[in-house]
Amino acid sequence: MNWADLNRILAERCQAEERLRRRGHSTTVGERFALEQPLLGPLPPTPFLACTRHRVRVTQQQLVTFAGRQYSVPLRWVGQWLTLRAFAWEIQVWSSTGCVARHERAFGPGDPVTDFWHYLPVLQRKPGAFDQAIPVRQASFPTEVQALLEALETKHGDDRRRADREFLSACSLAAGVEPVRWFAACATAVIRGEVSAAGVKAALLGGAAPMTTVLIPAPLATVTVPAGDPQQYRLLLAGAA
Repeated sequence: MNWADLNRILAERCQAEERLRRRGHSTTVGERFALEQPLLGPLPPTPFLACTRHRVRVTQQQLVTFAGRQYSVPLRWVGQWLTLRAFAWEIQVWSSTGCVARHERAFGPGDPVTDFWHYLPVLQRKPGAFDQAIPVRQASFPTEVQALLEALETKHGDDRRRADREFLSACSLAAGVEPVRWFAACATAVIRGEVSAAGVKAALLGGAAPMTTVLIPAPLATVTVPAGDPQQYRLLLAGAA
């Protein structure tokens, strides 16, 4: 059972309570509440944060620790002190200017709770670690992105490192782009057969992937080849006859 299930059960119990008639009353709980509700004061202008706050320092592995579990943050915060907000169902990590990471809260011993995107810059520098990295194993990519990764692995066969590098380059294109646009670009690249970071970039820009440029040696660049003459071909056929 998760928090969504508990909230659903709570809502069902509240609705059942509203239909009850308590001893000494001729109306239901819900009907009496409807009479009282206009007399209630307004809610506070800002919601109450039902959490505890903790000062945490980011390790070299981009992790902060709370209640025996570790949670990831983006690379730029390594070595800095941040504020962790521990809710019943969620962990938030805040700097002085805003929230830098959100994770579902985990309980008990286990692997660090990570976000793939926090580790993208590190993985781009060390693509050889892609297959075994915890953030990759924990990542749940959208269908379109998973399809791109699988297509790259098929395209490059045994050269998994090249496939991983290309995938990470495609992921870097998601920065500053609306997620749904990036997902669509990944799908478009696969459909077109342009399975590469360049294919994803072209789809984002609304064009086709650039053709590979072939460099011609300087001595050949000045050579001119005359156009074909159909008459010469006919003479060749006549001579063969």
